[in-house]
Amino acid sequence: ARVRAALRALPVAGRGPVRSALELDGGERIVVTAEVTADGVARLDFAGTSPQSASNFNAPLAVCTAAVLYVLR
Repeated sequence: ARVRAALRALPVAGRGPVRSALELDGGERIVVTAEVTADGVARLDFAGTSPQSASNFNAPLAVCTAAVLYVLR
């Protein structure tokens, strides 16, 4: 309940999605579209992010989920 209340208090809550992209040194891109609804629900979409790369700079779903939860807390 506290996390949802904190999300509702954000200035971006209820204002629609925000998109950001970052190009890495190897040319891969990380793209995220984030939205916080007026009722405190956060939605994150990584569509447009580069596919798995041949380097060791990949993260399984569990690591991505943990990173998102860390940022939200």
